Amino acid sequence: MSIAMLLFAFPAAGQALDSFEPFPGRMLEAVPGTYMENGVGAPSVVWDANSNRFIMAFEMRLPETDPACPVGRWGIGMATSPDGINWTPRPAPVLEPGGDTFYSCVAAHPSAIFDTSRNTVHVFFKSEQMTDACDRGTPAWGCNRYTGVGRVTVRFNADGDATGAPIPSPQPVLANHIDMGFPEFVSSGGINYLFYTQEGSVRMATADLLKNFEPEPEPVLEPGFADWALDTLNNPTVTCDAGGIVMYPGGRTLDDSGLLSIAGWGRATSPDGLDWTIDPDAYFEWSDDNSWRHWEVNSMGADDHVVYHSDKDPVTGAPFITMMSTTPAIDGSMLSTRICP
Repeated sequence: MSIAMLLFAFPAAGQALDSFEPFPGRMLEAVPGTYMENGVGAPSVVWDANSNRFIMAFEMRLPETDPACPVGRWGIGMATSPDGINWTPRPAPVLEPGGDTFYSCVAAHPSAIFDTSRNTVHVFFKSEQMTDACDRGTPAWGCNRYTGVGRVTVRFNADGDATGAPIPSPQPVLANHIDMGFPEFVSSGGINYLFYTQEGSVRMATADLLKNFEPEPEPVLEPGFADWALDTLNNPTVTCDAGGIVMYPGGRTLDDSGLLSIAGWGRATSPDGLDWTIDPDAYFEWSDDNSWRHWEVNSMGADDHVVYHSDKDPVTGAPFITMMSTTPAIDGSMLSTRICP
């Protein structure tokens, strides 16, 4: 498949590249003695119109370890907020790894959507299982450590309280046996999309329902379009507008030793997820491994945006979540649902 990419600079949806203002302080951070003691990261934020509140899904590396989980045990947490700034995390994770599951080691990199009609939040996540998964028999999704993308569903009652235990998908909604990450969901034109990164490029899978995603055979976005994205791409956070899908991908350029030289994230648009128009001017650039570990860009009305992101504490190495916005007035009712016409 050929990928048409037209490179030129254009005004970025109503705001200049320097118009994001950071909010002071940390929204969420490490809490000793809890499931969050190693820090929190990869925020994904939605608006719950039924209870007039923000809901955030995030990842965390759990305190417990297992030799069959070489990158640690990762789970999904959830927090709520009345204003998008002050957050209250749930007392326990929404999803923990373990058991004979396709996420027995890793459930991470969440991407959330809210279904108002069903009063439900769906969270897609990167999944990995134990390296000895097939010592106890062959699971339906195979023996490979890398299993793909899963989904967990949380239902709420009229008071906004979760009803019953979260419901994980019994199998990956996107099967993938190659190391991948950053799954990002958006629905546009009646098609459900999952964008993700694999081997340094952005790939795409589609589905009519919220399962059985079918991947495109080739990448839809590859590095090389900007000096801050010559070698790899990551974190293809997506939303949509009247013209189609809007992506804010990250990129990295490495030096001759394979270390980070410069990184950044910018903006790209597509009518169908396949052909992309890319602005090579970055919104932000950095050259250290502590900044911009994950981010999610949410459109807020026609002209404004709010960005939740995670950085690493330079002293402890623990990730924390903060935010920035093009306006100090955070209006959740104007937040993009990522479920677009």
